[in-house]
Amino acid sequence: MKNKLLLFIILLFWITACQSAPKAEVSGSWDFSDGKIPKEWILKNDTWKVKNGELISDDKISHSGIAVANFGPVSDFIIEANIKINKEYLNPKTTWAGFHLRSDMPMYEAPWDNGYLVILYPHGVITALCMKTGIKTGGIFRPVTNKESNKLGVKMTGSLMEIYVNGNKIAELNDGKYKSGYISLINYGNEASFDDIKFKGTKVTPKFHTPKEMITMPTIKSRVKPEPKISVKRGNGKSGHFFYKKTGEKFIPEGYNHTIGDVDNYKIPHAVFNVGTYNSKRIDKVLAEMKGLGANTIRVWLWGTDHKGSGIWGGPDSNSLNKKYMENFCDFLRLATKRKIYVIPILDLKPANEKYKSIAIKGTQNADKKITDHNSDILLQGFIDARKQAARDTIRFIKATDPNLLNVILGWSIANEIYLVSSNGPFNLNKGIVKVANGKSYDMADFNSRQKCADESFLYWANQLTDAIHKEDPNGLVTIGMWTSDAHARPPINGIINTDNIDSRFPPRPSVFASPKSKIDFLDIHVYPWRNKFLINREAHELNAINKSGLPVLVGEYGVFTYQAKDNNEGAKKIIELRKKCYKAGYAGALLWVWNYTNGLYNGELPEVRKALSEARKKLNNLRSK
Repeated sequence: MKNKLLLFIILLFWITACQSAPKAEVSGSWDFSDGKIPKEWILKNDTWKVKNGELISDDKISHSGIAVANFGPVSDFIIEANIKINKEYLNPKTTWAGFHLRSDMPMYEAPWDNGYLVILYPHGVITALCMKTGIKTGGIFRPVTNKESNKLGVKMTGSLMEIYVNGNKIAELNDGKYKSGYISLINYGNEASFDDIKFKGTKVTPKFHTPKEMITMPTIKSRVKPEPKISVKRGNGKSGHFFYKKTGEKFIPEGYNHTIGDVDNYKIPHAVFNVGTYNSKRIDKVLAEMKGLGANTIRVWLWGTDHKGSGIWGGPDSNSLNKKYMENFCDFLRLATKRKIYVIPILDLKPANEKYKSIAIKGTQNADKKITDHNSDILLQGFIDARKQAARDTIRFIKATDPNLLNVILGWSIANEIYLVSSNGPFNLNKGIVKVANGKSYDMADFNSRQKCADESFLYWANQLTDAIHKEDPNGLVTIGMWTSDAHARPPINGIINTDNIDSRFPPRPSVFASPKSKIDFLDIHVYPWRNKFLINREAHELNAINKSGLPVLVGEYGVFTYQAKDNNEGAKKIIELRKKCYKAGYAGALLWVWNYTNGLYNGELPEVRKALSEARKKLNNLRSK
């Protein structure tokens, strides 16, 4: 009895102690008088500097300069800063500076992905926005003349936000969407100065849950008769080819890419299977028409645009795949099986709901802070792990619905077009050592080290996802989409250094995936007549390395821009010309971009294009049968 009483007293004491434990408070003030960037602030990009006792962001290219407070996520807080807009690079009504508050991952996501924005405009307007909900408030203040500083202050207690400018309360917002998160300074389209920053807040410890493997269970229907399984064979001194696994007969993927906009907003792309947009009769008609033109393969976005929760992720608060969306996709696989059209589903856009974001956040807690924005998706393990789990869930849903549907999938594409961005960290740096997901460190001051960082990171990323998919679908094939460096007149080895300012995106080198260490089953290279050159650039495509490896290469996209021909007839002829160049290079198949989504190219619904491709495919089949 005494032991039980003692145990009760100890338990009571422990509970009381936990309840009365003081909350962790964080605070600080910064005036930048020493000319240095404080260690408490992490700079997301290279727009920031300290000059004349002020922290300045010079955002000439509208990438949004962000400085993140390095004391972790907070709940309640007070922040104030003197903010001055020195130069406006855009229309004053579209440029601003202020705070980004209670955001999940400000180093890795755009500021409009989550959290609150409280921003000042140069013409005397202040706006507070709750991201993803459309809730906003604001007001008007009298700007200080001669471009002097305006003091912006925000107090947030629970769901109540109070906004002050120059000591006067301007507006308030009551919203409980985001309960805690990181605090950042932000500037867009200006040269803006921040000074006399004061902050006090309650620090919170991030909570992570272990997501279940697959929460959403499908509706089981009768099984389809599976299509013959396709496999790949490596070439000997040349790129390989596809073949029917049972008979050994050669298979040449011929067909189209297909995408449409969301029914609610047609400008939102890659929404074929979105709930409310997907139409079984329409897609069956498309497949039947493709089959009638000699096509045998269709390439579609499976991880597409999640518009208002209608996409695969089911909205930002979802903790599973969107069941109705996945059932739409499974219906599509049934129709493709019926029409004998093989499918390449693209697992492209970043997994975007609570389940997968939780995995990403957990895996980036100790990540190198020099890695930012888009590049984090490739260079940080947390984001790779989120993609791996989403891929597992996707395949498991299909297997639970009908495992026979997997046979009609020619290959899982783990990216539409994979790339790194030179204006994102770490490649926006000209010095510093960075550690990435593969556990290796690279020197951003060294050209060869930068290139090695890109090459080895692309390979690690692809191998990680390929392993995850092969484990779920052992007989499945995995590919990765890419364009080549000749699109920007760059050599394939470039150190991810943007010397031309044409495009900050850098695709991988094809030889990365043709290396003996690569685990993908075939490569997907996209071919367009860049600068009106209807050819395969051997240097950019690294054909010698591809041929040496024997890796099969599918041209997952090819097409002709409408400005490159005087009319539809000439456009169709040039499509056939480009297609011939692809096969002459030894590539194993070709899919036109695009079936019906114009996007400035001649599409597959044009009668002239239909006729030309149908005749070309008949010739290809005749050659194959000889």
